[in-house]
Amino acid sequence: MLDKAVETVLSQDDAVALPAVVGCREPVWAARCVLADEERIAELAAKLTCDEGPKVSDELALKAVAGLEERLGGSLTDAQRQVAVGLLTSGHRLEVVVGVAGSGKTTTLAAVRAGFETAGYGVVGTATSGQAAKNLADGAGIESRTIASLSWRLDHGSLALSDRHVLIVDEGAMTADVDLARLLTAVERAGAKLVLVGDDRQLGAIGPGGALTALVKRHPERLWALTDNLRQTNPAEGATLAQLRDGSIVAAISWYARNGRVHPAADRRHAVAGMIRAWASDLDAGRDTLLLAYRRDNVEALNQAARELFERAGRLTGPELTAPGGRRYRAGDRVITFAPGPKGAWVTSQPAQVTVVNPEAQTITVVTPDGRTLHLGAEDMGAERLGYGYAITCHRAQGATVDVAHVLNDGGGRELAYVAMSRARKASHVYVTASDLSDASQRLALSWDDERRQQWVADQASAAEHLEALRAERRQLVATIPPKVTEQLAQLRAQQAALERDLSDLRTGTGRWAGTSVRAGYEDLQRARSVHDQNLRRAENPAQRILARRRNRQDLDTSAAVLDKAENTWHQLTQPHADHLAREQSRLTGKARELEAAQQARAGFIATHPELIDRMNQLNRAVDTQQAGERHRPPVRGVPERHIHLRSATAVYGSLPASPDGPEI
Repeated sequence: MLDKAVETVLSQDDAVALPAVVGCREPVWAARCVLADEERIAELAAKLTCDEGPKVSDELALKAVAGLEERLGGSLTDAQRQVAVGLLTSGHRLEVVVGVAGSGKTTTLAAVRAGFETAGYGVVGTATSGQAAKNLADGAGIESRTIASLSWRLDHGSLALSDRHVLIVDEGAMTADVDLARLLTAVERAGAKLVLVGDDRQLGAIGPGGALTALVKRHPERLWALTDNLRQTNPAEGATLAQLRDGSIVAAISWYARNGRVHPAADRRHAVAGMIRAWASDLDAGRDTLLLAYRRDNVEALNQAARELFERAGRLTGPELTAPGGRRYRAGDRVITFAPGPKGAWVTSQPAQVTVVNPEAQTITVVTPDGRTLHLGAEDMGAERLGYGYAITCHRAQGATVDVAHVLNDGGGRELAYVAMSRARKASHVYVTASDLSDASQRLALSWDDERRQQWVADQASAAEHLEALRAERRQLVATIPPKVTEQLAQLRAQQAALERDLSDLRTGTGRWAGTSVRAGYEDLQRARSVHDQNLRRAENPAQRILARRRNRQDLDTSAAVLDKAENTWHQLTQPHADHLAREQSRLTGKARELEAAQQARAGFIATHPELIDRMNQLNRAVDTQQAGERHRPPVRGVPERHIHLRSATAVYGSLPASPDGPEI
């Protein structure tokens, strides 16, 4: 049946067979409309980049920036200031702004809006999601709507763009190509200016997308970059996020693991329980905290556990209402909307807290974080319109900022991981179903190395054959290099140190032996020794009388027997463990010798084959260029040249230094 369905689809005129696609070993088809959207966007973008459009004077642009800084009570970064002034004064009809998570894109756009409006231009904002549009409106003061709402208004004549308009499209990576093509068409016809803002290393479009990546590649001269992470208070965590964004997965995971941010759990139930405990501790400490997951069933499990905690803690009060669909609400519940409210009363993904519940009228009253009071009836509380907001999906979290984030690793790829791990100012924790920390790190590497960034069909198909040839040569070279064992050796050293601690603790019944029969045996032995020592001192007292001396000798004989029994029991309890630990020590010592020998062999091989290392570096750069666009982005106007490192073999094979100062792979 599946084969028949596929044959039926592929027989249609709208199914276009592609000559080759990067990473695919079987024939691939695309819908004709997808290719048409890509072509239409490329044509319109090429035209707009050559046309002159809205702009303001340098003096007015600088005043707009200064006015914003005065309102904020602080200075913008150099990059923010340069991007804002550049967008205002360039006069081009198409601009692209790419900013890392937490780089202050919305703040920058506030200055852009002020400058254009002062010059008499109308500034219109839009985004795919209602929450993103609301964030643009609240953060930058730009009147904003969803793309669906804006498109409807343009189609029905309730909004008309002109050459006095600037359209700002936020979260550009999440914008589907078909939607961007419609907006570009409207902007081109009206003579308006379009500013596409986003980050293609964060979440992508639900449907066919990739336009942001394609436009950055095709028009680097229209690219503005915001590369300063202003969100994370810990510079080391900000640097780690940059590694995660750029594809240095192993390095990023290593930092998270070393700093207590990776939490292995035996199964999902234990992972959820650990997240809830940490989340509750954050709440008690007054920290703004967030529970995140990729899959909706895991979000539901987190919500149920968090709500049960609220109930036990007495945070939920008053009567309870059962909404259509079965969810129950009381005052104190955290909720989130799944659909917009009537007449735009609220947007999708609007968080709020229940304050009043009226079971008889089937209504609840909620308050949003910005203090707005919303009234929801039965028709607004269905299972598809309202849910618990203790935990949310990572998709709904894009644009959010909290103090601490707790993330369940349940898929989604690198882009989703970057969004989830970049929400918190202070710390982001990830919970992984794994046996130990090493296993958790390996599972994270597999999950986070899965890049799902959308690229245009045209861009993927053009270099497939060349890319496969480069990959084949690289595989052949990698097969000749002894594997890197530094991490394995470090883990083994840690295991040896743990064994030493276990042996030391075994002698006193502490550590992992606390609360076991070993500890009880140790305490019995200590008590027996103490009593025997006391009896020995009394028996050796020369001043005692004959009867006391006889009684003390009897007590000494009794305590000696008790001590002998306690020592035998202690030996029986501890010797099997001591023998096992000694055998394990011997095994690890042998393994360490093997790894040290492998490490020396690798170093020797690298030292004697510098030409191989040079060729491997060349192949890595070529593969990166073919697979993910230009490895070294062109210099961005007003911003120093920055090397954006893309996915490479280092994530799998580690670095191969030819010498202390030599090349690395």
